[in-house]
Amino acid sequence: MVGCFVLGIVFIIVVVFVSDYHFSPWRGRLPAVGPRVPMPNVDAATLAAGQRVYQGEDCGACHVLTGANSQDGRHGAPSDRKARFAPDLTHEGRRNASIDWQIDNLRDHHRLVPNSMMPDYNDLSPTELRALASYLATRR
Repeated sequence: MVGCFVLGIVFIIVVVFVSDYHFSPWRGRLPAVGPRVPMPNVDAATLAAGQRVYQGEDCGACHVLTGANSQDGRHGAPSDRKARFAPDLTHEGRRNASIDWQIDNLRDHHRLVPNSMMPDYNDLSPTELRALASYLATRR
């Protein structure tokens, strides 16, 4: 009887772990892999351009971006969080505030996260890439 109880508990733990890993391995979070640097000082025009690139590249189809700095309600609806499978970028600047690191990550993402479904953004112009990286690096 005790053996069945223990076996049942082990089974439940395994099912919960496997289902959580399978359906949501990131659970909306990214590891802090970039350098810890102060938040960059970026002008409003660059931030607006970065937001346009974010929207134009449809980053919000996979990532959640909420908060006061998110102008597009589609990116900010809390109910959308469950539908997204990529990490939440709302506080990306707290994890990775270096614009140069963000550019490298966008340009060669698979070097940092080999099994990621996110594409490398080599087709963006240097100006667009810097604007998008600045936009992400200032998300607090």
